[in-house]
Amino acid sequence: MIQKSPEKGFTLLELMVVVAMITILAGLSIPNLNQWVQKQKLSKNARDILGVMQEAKAHAIEVGIPVVVGFSNGVGAAGTFTSFEDPNRNFIKDAKEKSLCSGCVNKSVEITISSFETTSTDSTNTKKVSYTCFNGMGLAVGHSGEVRLKDIYNQTATLTLSNAGTIQITTGS
Repeated sequence: MIQKSPEKGFTLLELMVVVAMITILAGLSIPNLNQWVQKQKLSKNARDILGVMQEAKAHAIEVGIPVVVGFSNGVGAAGTFTSFEDPNRNFIKDAKEKSLCSGCVNKSVEITISSFETTSTDSTNTKKVSYTCFNGMGLAVGHSGEVRLKDIYNQTATLTLSNAGTIQITTGS
């Protein structure tokens, strides 16, 4: 007599259960993935601004003249930062003053607060710009403050500048 071996493989029902479980798990992880991507964009913007501030400080020490870093509150292209040499200390980019760096934050990131002691309006008098300045020794004497970034999930990154010219990034929700 011939013995039949049991059939090997999975039933259609077993396969459907596994596919359903994978679909549910993927559906649960997508929002977390989006939030993680946003946090990475926020961190990148904070590191970019930190780099601009460190470059401004180093340049001020190298050339021995004040270097200004300015910020305007806003989302995406409206949230700008710029740095330039400012030998006459007027916190305004004059024609003969050298620009060092400028940029804006990602379209899903907002500069919500830039709280430095020196403020003015931009050249078109349409938005307030907050400035800090590094002197020839790299100090931000009288110009300490912070820049706070926020993303669409209300995650934040704060760059804090001390009078001694040290810059620190802290993140939170």
